[in-house]
Amino acid sequence: MCWYAGVLVGVIIDMDRDFLPAAQNDHGQKAIPSCQLYAYHRSEIPYPKRSEPSEPCELSRQRRVLKSLRKEVCMDTQRNKEFFYEIKKHLTPSRFYHSLNVAYEAYRLAGIYKADREKAFTAGLLHDIMKDTPKQEQLKIITDDGIILTPTEKSSTKTWHQLSGAVYIKKYLDVKDEDIISAVRYHTTGRENMTLLEKVVYIADYI
Repeated sequence: MCWYAGVLVGVIIDMDRDFLPAAQNDHGQKAIPSCQLYAYHRSEIPYPKRSEPSEPCELSRQRRVLKSLRKEVCMDTQRNKEFFYEIKKHLTPSRFYHSLNVAYEAYRLAGIYKADREKAFTAGLLHDIMKDTPKQEQLKIITDDGIILTPTEKSSTKTWHQLSGAVYIKKYLDVKDEDIISAVRYHTTGRENMTLLEKVVYIADYI
């Protein structure tokens, strides 16, 4: 990780840049997508306020608080580098590139409509992780999780990847954020009363 123009940058700086779509900053200049999207401004990092410790035990307490906060920040949205390589193993080059584009678009839309940009990016990255997996393998992942398909779902094999994808990221990638899981779960068919994040990923995938 490094500081770049007042922003803490990390995650995919050392990745295959050929797969990353070009991005532009507010001045129309080319920018590194990873720096634009995998970044936190200084103001967004919840470091505790600095103060002079009154005694050694206070210093120790502050260090524990800082460690706890940093651990709290390292959630599913901080695992994008891991997810990047994971989807690359599962997808064809064209589908992999599509997933990156959806992640970028979801991040952009989330900024416009005030959704969680970090969750939108991660959900967009993972949304098609099972898309190129053989249908029988997808069905096994779904049924092994206890999901009973309706007659309509059984006949709509093209939508199985959203179900198997949601199960896979939760069960095998240990994704715990239910917002991200549900955004993957409904990114193809949608549902009644969709959350804002679900809508963002649904539209990002469509366009």
